[in-house]
Amino acid sequence: MTSARTIKNSKLQADIVIIGAGAAGFFAAVAAVESGIKNIALLEERRILGGNGIFPEGIFAAGSYLQKRQGIDASTDSVFKMAREFSHWKTNPRLVRALIDKSADTIL
Repeated sequence: MTSARTIKNSKLQADIVIIGAGAAGFFAAVAAVESGIKNIALLEERRILGGNGIFPEGIFAAGSYLQKRQGIDASTDSVFKMAREFSHWKTNPRLVRALIDKSADTIL
């Protein structure tokens, strides 16, 4: 992923096309690069990138020891509710729940 450009009414060739430049789309693109794929198209219809991945601010680790140590009360249940409200209840609840429940495991 070396360049970003707006493509209108043109043909695009890629080894892999990822629809949606939210958190999942970006992680899919990273995984593709790590797998050796070089010609990747990451498509997004919005003017800004990130999708629902822009919801968290700072380290996203709901209920982690870092949050508890700093006196931040961000339970997985409250973050789940906020995330679902932020997306107007349009996201897959099982995936959102899994992301939030495992988020504290991402920090050491």
